[in-house]
Amino acid sequence: GALITRLAAAQSDSDLLVWQDAFDQRAWLKERLLDPRANQQLLIISSSTLGGLSQGMFPRRTLLNGWLSAPTIEDFEASTVLLDHASHKPPTVVLGIDAWFLNPAIDDQRWRSLTAEYIAYRRAEGQGVWAFAQRPVRWWAIFKERLTFATLRETLLFIRRAHRASEPTRPWLVKATPEEYCRRISTEEYIRTAVGDYVSCPALVNLQAVVDSEATTYLPRNTHSMAEWRVVDRARASRLEAVIKHIRSGGEAVIVVAPPFHTITYATLRANAVTARNLDDVDSMLTYMA
Repeated sequence: GALITRLAAAQSDSDLLVWQDAFDQRAWLKERLLDPRANQQLLIISSSTLGGLSQGMFPRRTLLNGWLSAPTIEDFEASTVLLDHASHKPPTVVLGIDAWFLNPAIDDQRWRSLTAEYIAYRRAEGQGVWAFAQRPVRWWAIFKERLTFATLRETLLFIRRAHRASEPTRPWLVKATPEEYCRRISTEEYIRTAVGDYVSCPALVNLQAVVDSEATTYLPRNTHSMAEWRVVDRARASRLEAVIKHIRSGGEAVIVVAPPFHTITYATLRANAVTARNLDDVDSMLTYMA
């Protein structure tokens, strides 16, 4: 987190932040949003489903795309504190709410990079004792996360790359346009521009057959725990509504965006009675909040 904070602070408009692994996107967002030089007019907070929205798509507004990997309601609550402390408050905030955001089976812990901000939000909401009681839970959650197969795999890959002098073992800044950098690499990397959007190199995108296969197996593979999605988490929806009201109370306009699914995936979800019902409930809730 500390390294990403330093890199985000140093990142100029002509720099790309790159690494072969996923880095702490929350540290990046915090640094860029609290930068006293920031003057963004449009802020996006979402999952990576809106991560491709770039400055070129908004010629009349300066953009900060603050997408996060697997955001949860805790991320959104913590982000309100960042907004409250920002020197320049963007007049428009876009909240990207994926359908799985209201799936109670989703329990990602990456939000804990913003634990201080999350605690501040809960204290402001009159739940300070509960929030401070979560501090020991933070370390237990981190410990459990580091025992997962995904973390083990990333660690082994990191160690292997550490023995290759040609590959940086830490995130770094490279001065290049996305097009120039894409011509230099032969495998997919995490690439984030100064505006915040992620870069997908055209030559490295998945083949259509791979995309179709992943879209077809989205539900059977239980992606985003969708096969376990029994009910819409109404408590989480209430917390989301409180976040929207909090942001609006500060004078910012809030636009709620529901990112779409791949058409094959969406047809599969609609064919399942439970997920179809849940999708309709989410649509109804988000329409009301918007």
